[in-house]
Amino acid sequence: MKCERAKELLMTDYADGELGKTYEKDIRQHIRNCKGCEELEKALKKTIIEPLKDSSRHTPPAYLWNNIKESINVKQAKNPIEDMIVNLGMLLRKRKPAFAFATAAAILLVVATLIQIPMSREKAVNSYLNEQGEFLNYLGNGENGYAEFNSEGLGTGIEEIFL
Repeated sequence: MKCERAKELLMTDYADGELGKTYEKDIRQHIRNCKGCEELEKALKKTIIEPLKDSSRHTPPAYLWNNIKESINVKQAKNPIEDMIVNLGMLLRKRKPAFAFATAAAILLVVATLIQIPMSREKAVNSYLNEQGEFLNYLGNGENGYAEFNSEGLGTGIEEIFL
């Protein structure tokens, strides 16, 4: 028998005096070979078994015992998916400041980004239109010589044909 199993039995059924004969034989043999489990048995006898040896055993009333059994059966019959959903709901209902702060920061970041995109497009369109307007104004006001190009000419024959 392994120590883990022996310790489990020592603290439960052995301490309660409800260990079967085969397990009791196995535990006694294990205790003879294992000093750690032997020390645990001595400590259990000293702190739990001996002080409670003279106490009387009480049996709960039948209605109480039936309620306890029914409660255990209901808990065991629960759907694991339903249990997981209930636990998830309880987790979400608990207030966690760090989670709330992170959620608020993420929402603000998304909103700021969504507001920024249309404004940047509007600025780009306005900038483009202003640039085109300035260029057309530059071409049309005569300061650069394009408006007077037809009157001056360069004096070549080909220019006369095309202009």
